[in-house]
Amino acid sequence: MVCQEILCLTYDPFWKESYFYERSTEHNGKNYTAMKDPREILDTAPMGRLQIMVVGIMCVLNAIDGFDVLSISFAAPDIAREWGVDRAALGIVLSMELVGMTIGSIALGGIADRLGRRKTMLICMTIMALGMLITTTASGINELLVYRVLTGIGLGGLLAAITAQTA
Repeated sequence: MVCQEILCLTYDPFWKESYFYERSTEHNGKNYTAMKDPREILDTAPMGRLQIMVVGIMCVLNAIDGFDVLSISFAAPDIAREWGVDRAALGIVLSMELVGMTIGSIALGGIADRLGRRKTMLICMTIMALGMLITTTASGINELLVYRVLTGIGLGGLLAAITAQTA
């Protein structure tokens, strides 16, 4: 049991739930006057500074997805001209990031529950940064396709983890 100034948190193994109890004013502290569900407290309490900061960080991480899509879109005409590739074929290759995002959100989203959201987000950002970095070294359409899928896997896992973290 964890007690603070006003509220005590206890775990009920029978119901497999945690509850907050208001501590009574008696001196021994063992009599509890009311039971509150943590979800009710979270729903009614205002957001604190730390929560607002976490939501802000998650929004910035979400914006990385937009940055990646925009940057490759601006580079696509030059890539097509440099490699002599049809723009339609290049469009299919660039959209492979969406395939990677699907794979990443399914595969890495569940890992976040077991490993922890913070660790999963760091792993996903590493995968994503590696994919973005090696995309610049691609010398052909097949290499670019693989690198875009890799970047998408990192992005998909990151988006799944930050959505759960923000909720």
